[in-house]
This record gives sequence, structure tokens and C-alpha cells, in this order.
Amino acid sequence: MLQIKNLYKKLSETFSIEIPNLSINKGEKVLLLGENGSGKSSLLRIIAGIWKPDKGTIIKSYNVQSYSPPDFSLIPDLKVRTIWEAYTAIWNAHWELIKVFNLEELFTLPCRALSDGQKQRLLLSMVLVKSADVYLLDEPERSLDKHYTNELINILNRIHKTFIIATHDRTLIEKLHSRKIELKNGKVICEC
Repeated sequence: MLQIKNLYKKLSETFSIEIPNLSINKGEKVLLLGENGSGKSSLLRIIAGIWKPDKGTIIKSYNVQSYSPPDFSLIPDLKVRTIWEAYTAIWNAHWELIKVFNLEELFTLPCRALSDGQKQRLLLSMVLVKSADVYLLDEPERSLDKHYTNELINILNRIHKTFIIATHDRTLIEKLHSRKIELKNGKVICEC
């Protein structure tokens, strides 16, 4: 499904991503773990094709990926319903996500009125509604309270697709049935 060979990406004079060999199988859920600045988000950007590696190859045997960046912004004056309807018209709306993330209560609000947690619920639903082979999620639990973090975990455990998730969240790490890859200074230090 996804194979990384001899990947190298220099990001600064003192930091680079170096992954000699990494394979992720179809249907696997992989958590990228590590401290801030360990290379989790950078590796996701490389896999997503946002950044090109300086050396090495990434072999993808899938067609569609859905990427949730850590800094995605919404148009402040658009109403949540407008965004949801426009986005889901493309991807055939999955109405369960409206209920799980309690989006209906937000439909009349402009995006500028949303809290960080409400924005994150909307953005996650937009990423998960897309019919993709691989989902790349960068700290999807960011700004979610315990209830919505648990709802996210339930959804991720039920969807039989490939997920690569950068996270720090202990609840996600403990409850998501997944393989864990720990990064430090841009290198894999542990796979379990």
C-alpha cells in the first residue's frame, strides 16, 4: 500500500527526516508518536506530497488520500451549513458524521463564531466524509474534549481503511487499535 525507501528531507541546517525503510499495509492504522519537533507532521506532509523528499522514494499503491493539516483555516463569514453542503456534495455526504460530531447545532453559525473544538469537529468530518484509500490525520484530537475524542476513536476503529495519524494524545494511543511508530529527531526509533 505504502512503502518508503531511503527517504531523506533536509528541513533546516540542524534537522532532517531520515527514514531508511517503512511499509504500511492496506487497512492498517498507524500512529506516529514523538515529542514536538520530532518529525511527525513533516513526515505526513512528505507522504501527502506537499513536500518532496530530497532523496529516496515513496511508493503508493492507492489512488485517493485525504489529508487533515494542522493549520487548515475556514472562511470566517461562511455558514457551517454552506461549507458542509458544498463539500459533501462532492463526496456524497455521510450523515452519521453530522450526528456523531453534533454538527447540526452549528449549521446556522458563521465559521468565525466557532470555538476551536467546533472547528476541529467540522474539519474532521470534512476529511472523513471523503471516500479515500488512505487518511492522513495530523493531531486529529486537537481541541476536542474527552467526549468527542472518544467518538473519533470509535469512528476510526470502525472504518476499515488505512490511517496514518500524528498524535500525542494518550487516550488515542491507548484505545485505537493500531501500530505505533515513534520518531525522534526525524528518525524512527521504535516500531511496535
